Amino acid sequence: MNMEQPYIIAEIASTHEGEFDYLCRLVREIARTGADAVKFQIYLADEIVEKGHPDYQDFLSYQYTNNQWKDIIHLASELKLDVWVDLSGEYGQKIIQENVDLIKGIKLHASDTQNIFAIEFIKSTDFDLIISCGGTTLVEIFSLLDKVADGRRIILMHGFQSYPTDINDSHIQRIKTLSEIFPYSTAYADHISGDSVIAAWLPLVAIGAGASVIEKHITMSRAEKRDDYYSSLEPDEFKEMVEVLRLSVKAYGEKKYDFTESEINYRQKMKTAVFAEQSLQKGDVVHKEDIRLIMPSSVKPVPTVEKILNQPLSRDIEPGSFLKHSDLENKIVIFVNARLASSRLPGKALLPFYEDLTTIEYLLMRLKHFKGLPGKIVFATTTENEDAALRKCAEKTGVDFYRGANRDVMKRMLQVAEYGSFDTLVRVTGDSPLISGEHIIDLLNFHFDNNLEYSRFNGLPNGIESEVIDLNALAHIHRAVVDKEMTEQLTWYLDSQGTCRNGVLQASKEHRLEQFRLTLDYQEDLDLMKDIVNDLQPVMNGFYIPTENILDWLREKQPQWRDYPSLWPIKRESVNTSFQYVQLPQ
Repeated sequence: MNMEQPYIIAEIASTHEGEFDYLCRLVREIARTGADAVKFQIYLADEIVEKGHPDYQDFLSYQYTNNQWKDIIHLASELKLDVWVDLSGEYGQKIIQENVDLIKGIKLHASDTQNIFAIEFIKSTDFDLIISCGGTTLVEIFSLLDKVADGRRIILMHGFQSYPTDINDSHIQRIKTLSEIFPYSTAYADHISGDSVIAAWLPLVAIGAGASVIEKHITMSRAEKRDDYYSSLEPDEFKEMVEVLRLSVKAYGEKKYDFTESEINYRQKMKTAVFAEQSLQKGDVVHKEDIRLIMPSSVKPVPTVEKILNQPLSRDIEPGSFLKHSDLENKIVIFVNARLASSRLPGKALLPFYEDLTTIEYLLMRLKHFKGLPGKIVFATTTENEDAALRKCAEKTGVDFYRGANRDVMKRMLQVAEYGSFDTLVRVTGDSPLISGEHIIDLLNFHFDNNLEYSRFNGLPNGIESEVIDLNALAHIHRAVVDKEMTEQLTWYLDSQGTCRNGVLQASKEHRLEQFRLTLDYQEDLDLMKDIVNDLQPVMNGFYIPTENILDWLREKQPQWRDYPSLWPIKRESVNTSFQYVQLPQ
């Protein structure tokens, strides 16, 4: 492959609709356009979709025999076209093996970036590999590369099919972002409407953004409205595009690695989910043999295979069900994070708060006395000498204590994860003596039910909300973080849809009181929270003050704050939240 010139792949997809003669004619036309390669989707319907999927019958009618695939691959080779194959199931693997000398490379579709069966096959070969990144989070790409980046040529392909993809969803600048994060070549799969005035020209912009490979759909005639015609060029149009791309110039789009609503919808529709092949019992450990990776017939949240495999189940599973993170016996840590260094309210964790309890001790006792709180509470701080004094707070309240990384809070989280073999972390800052246990439960349920890797609340008073983080995803992210000295600003690293699967749980209407602040930054914050506790604690039957009582107090008293210009001294744009993929040692 000559990477100094744009390498152009003609994507046939399913425009042939199972007609072998049509497919042969189209391959001959592709050779005439001057394209470098042709790509085939080789599959059996039962290997890629559920029988109830709306496209099942179409996929079934589009299948070819082994001999037909052999003939068409040989024809492409005779016409001096490189042959690429979209890898899906075992049938595609078989066709590749039977024609191994004529295959240039494999493309792993965005649907299958966590398809463990396809990945195992790829690892057994030395083919060039295109990884489709449309609707695929950075965590998913990191995880996949850890498995297949073994010296082969890898190309990361931006772009997704939205039948057709809107021009506003093209985001050509994403190509540059991929180039900055990963040490691999980049490609662009263009799916804009085939009859758009720029259909043959948009790949030109992608070349300018750094793409060295262009993939474009082709059909004999859009008027026939065959499958996948939406984004296809006709042969003469394709030929003109090839000629222009050989003289490509630069063009740019949006750089930020984030998803539009259309791309989020695309990933929900196209990502394969974990399908239970057989009945499983509560307590059973999920093995590879128990599952399949297929697209569901209706939109469902995408789970993480790495999280599900080799984990025990929390309930019985019927065969034919799609597994979710909430089906697992998740190992949860309530990570309470504090240190004594504070310029605005020095030593605030050890300030007297209620009776003989300091602010941090009250927080730990509040969590301990909330009934039904899952997992283990771990009070974590730094290895700085001044923070040694916090050990007594943990001992007094009877919670686990851990000292880890100083400024790198992500690393401290991962150290605690290893310490307790946890897989899910609830982040509670030491500035939040009145943290809401009720909302921790709500957020965990939201997090697991939606197979998320980062979850947070919106609309609650600052200081009673928490965050939930998948620790496997965090490990992938932390390894790629460029500036590890600023990970205390955790949210800014994780809240992009393009980084990991994240979600925001909106507070209920009656709890939307974001105008109030219950976080410990200044003396007036301390005074306010002490007033709340001194009013409410004596009339409680137990130690834990329900969140509803605290919110009622705020509604009644309507406390006001001075306007502190330095309340948020660090601005988001001042923090380097960029990533650079670092490969695991082999």
